[in-house]
Amino acid sequence: MAKLFISYSRKDSKAARKLIDNMKEMGHDVWVDWEDIPPAVDWLEQIFRGIEGSDVFIFLLSPHSIKSEVCNVEVGRAALNNKRIVPIVLKDVDHKSTNEIISKLNWIFLRRAGEYDTALARLKDAIELDFEWVDEHNRLQSRALEWHRKKEPSLLLRGRELRRVRGIVVGAMGKEPIPTQIQNHYLAYSNQNERRSRLLIMATMMVLFVLTMLVFYAIGQRNLAVENANEAKQNETIAIQNAEIAAINESRAIENEKIAKQSETEALESKREADAQRNAARAQIYQIQPGELYTSTLLAVASWTTSPSDESDEILRKNISLLPIPVKQMYHAGGVNSLEFNITGDLFATGGADGKACVWNASDGEEVFCATSPKSVNDAVFSPDGNFLVTGDSSGEVQVIRIEDGSIQSAYNAGTIVWDIDIGRNRNEIAVTRDDGKITILDLQTAERKYDLQVSGRIRIASFSPNGTYIASGSSAGVVTLWNLASGGNPITSGRHKGEVLALTFSPDSRYLVTGGADGNAVTARTSNGQELYRLLHEDAVTDIAFNPEDSSWFATVSNDRLIRLWDTPDGEERLRMSQGSFVRAVRVSANGQWLATTGADRTVRVWNAATGAEMFQIPLAGEGAVLGFGSDGGTLAAGDANGDVNVWDISVMPAPQDYLQFDELVGDVQFSAAGDWLAASDGPRIWLLNPDQLSTLTARTLGAPNLTVTGNVTSLVFSPDSNWLGISTDAGYV
Repeated sequence: MAKLFISYSRKDSKAARKLIDNMKEMGHDVWVDWEDIPPAVDWLEQIFRGIEGSDVFIFLLSPHSIKSEVCNVEVGRAALNNKRIVPIVLKDVDHKSTNEIISKLNWIFLRRAGEYDTALARLKDAIELDFEWVDEHNRLQSRALEWHRKKEPSLLLRGRELRRVRGIVVGAMGKEPIPTQIQNHYLAYSNQNERRSRLLIMATMMVLFVLTMLVFYAIGQRNLAVENANEAKQNETIAIQNAEIAAINESRAIENEKIAKQSETEALESKREADAQRNAARAQIYQIQPGELYTSTLLAVASWTTSPSDESDEILRKNISLLPIPVKQMYHAGGVNSLEFNITGDLFATGGADGKACVWNASDGEEVFCATSPKSVNDAVFSPDGNFLVTGDSSGEVQVIRIEDGSIQSAYNAGTIVWDIDIGRNRNEIAVTRDDGKITILDLQTAERKYDLQVSGRIRIASFSPNGTYIASGSSAGVVTLWNLASGGNPITSGRHKGEVLALTFSPDSRYLVTGGADGNAVTARTSNGQELYRLLHEDAVTDIAFNPEDSSWFATVSNDRLIRLWDTPDGEERLRMSQGSFVRAVRVSANGQWLATTGADRTVRVWNAATGAEMFQIPLAGEGAVLGFGSDGGTLAAGDANGDVNVWDISVMPAPQDYLQFDELVGDVQFSAAGDWLAASDGPRIWLLNPDQLSTLTARTLGAPNLTVTGNVTSLVFSPDSNWLGISTDAGYV
């Protein structure tokens, strides 16, 4: 049997009486103000008591009850005590005018006679709950309210009763009614009082234990003191004798201490000089090793600070003249997603997760302007003429921004995430790569949509060929699609990768398309017909690809297998391989093809000699490297990391080789003639005689036939003083 409290307007008494009679017929105890308020008592307090003692609060909704001040007070009291509130609609009311507590509950409609039985059944379901928990909830509420009114600690729960109530509350988790705030406070103070009692008992026991131990300790100490007093008398005599000996030894020790300090000072000075000389010698060794200029500089600094010398001073002066010069460090509030230089190399742009696309001066790192987008800027590229910056963000917003003043020329919203932006060099068109598998082509000046290219699956990258004839995309399903924009027709589609396409780039002459995927393959295809020429397997995902801008003769790939590889474009032959400390994310080649820059998860930017693979610089970053780029003259390098830092360095101090030659095997020896008019070089058993004045006309891979082939591998070459004779020795013993 449930205890019900029915709140109604006096103007709805007839309907209320009928419902009360039905509830009593169901066996419920119904509290109603015309029956349960004794005369000459505070009627409102009695109503509050009736609400607090009820299991279910039923509110009869009508235009009269929602305006009744007493009815609204009763609703508030029921909500304060976390009572189950069941609204029953007698007559239609304005929902907005209804008490907020009632308006957010489900209503039972009893407006017409035909709804009565259905409404009565729903009311019965709403009332019949876990009455044991409701009874316990009411008892707990009554005890909590009594404690709250009197503030007597003796009214708090203790011992077995506290544990019982805690168990019931835990078991009723998720049931209605939920514990009220005052019940939670009551249980919390009861728990706190119980813990305080336990701690008091434990503390008392601990004090008794400590006092007992102190008594035993005091007795032991007294006995020990007696023994020590006897022993002290015996030792006093010995001490007098030892004092005489100690006085003699003290004078000797003082003299020895002076000698030791003097020796220690001389030893420390010798050690400092030896350490300084050793660091200076190591600095000289590292100074000539590729990529170890920072190590050499640190060793030279250590040598100078330990013991200054002309040798360390000379090393420092030379190293400082060769180190990359930090120009400036700038910041985005989130990771840097893109970085690109304009065609003249005097400006570069970055796009960040903070929703900003910023243009910076390459010479001093000063901000030209920052444009704001609604969400993360995923790409920002310059127009071929350098007059505009085009950005795309995760909200789908594409903006064409004037470089001269940072104002927005035009805009377009794709309605979905924009992952990549590219601009056709000769087409005055923008390719917008969208998350929904479309490439939208926009007019560069107006940002008006011209047409869409549809791809199966999601895509994140698309690119125009340098000559503007082709556009290619790579999808998350590994599909590479190539369109010929000049001839039209159906695109060439192929599933070149088993997994997402992560990188895609055309050769500078637009003859080749190379794609890299999560499957570890780099696939090269001919753009004229889409024919696959070869595929290059890596040990992990291929994350970026960059061509030699000068002649398309080679390209570089980087991978999560921590390797950087250089490949000959025509046949896919590997020409160089370098290693980095962790996953490599990005690679760029300088405009003259001499330098290669990489960055990634090892938090460094590394610059390599593209001809030899020698590491020239290793520059530390604060976060994982994400993007980077060279200025058009190769003398400026910029990089952005996952922390949002953007760094610019002047790397024009790097000594660039004037000419270089590539041999097929290990070079045995290289010698100039005394007059400098000949250069002799060996490769295994083969020997070339080269005219230094003609080296610049040779390519890196074509040397022609050797002048001489001998028995065994060449170990040494030497010219005669007059340059007319060349001496040769081999590992086979021939001279």
